[in-house]
Amino acid sequence: MSNPKLIVSDVTLRDGNHAVAQKLDFRHAKKFLHMIDESGVDWIEIGHGNGLGASSANFGYSAIEDEEMIEICRSEIKRAKVAVHVMPGIATFSKNVKPAIELGVDVFRVGAHCTEADTTQRMIEKIKDRLKDYRSAGLEREGEYSYENLVFKFLRRNGYLSKLEDFKNKITDKKLSLEQEIGE
Repeated sequence: MSNPKLIVSDVTLRDGNHAVAQKLDFRHAKKFLHMIDESGVDWIEIGHGNGLGASSANFGYSAIEDEEMIEICRSEIKRAKVAVHVMPGIATFSKNVKPAIELGVDVFRVGAHCTEADTTQRMIEKIKDRLKDYRSAGLEREGEYSYENLVFKFLRRNGYLSKLEDFKNKITDKKLSLEQEIGE
């Protein structure tokens, strides 16, 4: 890469939610959103400390549900991109990721736990399929210069689609590899 770009992400409104037992309220969320956005970061990662779909008895209930937090973020920030954390096995595509896409989330940071390789593969495939559907809808509606097609081309040209595929392949390789003990 001849001209790499440093991307700065602020996770205060997601990871920081752990510190307040997932009870970040609307007033504080809006205040922090403005301060973080004005700081000039590229991404603001929001939501439950454990990511999309984690508000539950297992991980603690959020004071602000995922959809509400995304809507607040979309309406309040002026320059940063909206980011969320997705843990396959906690979030599901239909219940969490698809609504987040429809509400305008810009960045999905997918975390993969070593015990969730199959679930992670399926989530990556669904995200890729959704991107293709998004592009097709734009092409049908507005043609080659539709916003959706231009975004898809940007993702492809900058290697993001191939990175998704590479990540999926690494998971498959890891899943299919056998560990050997080497004796002395």
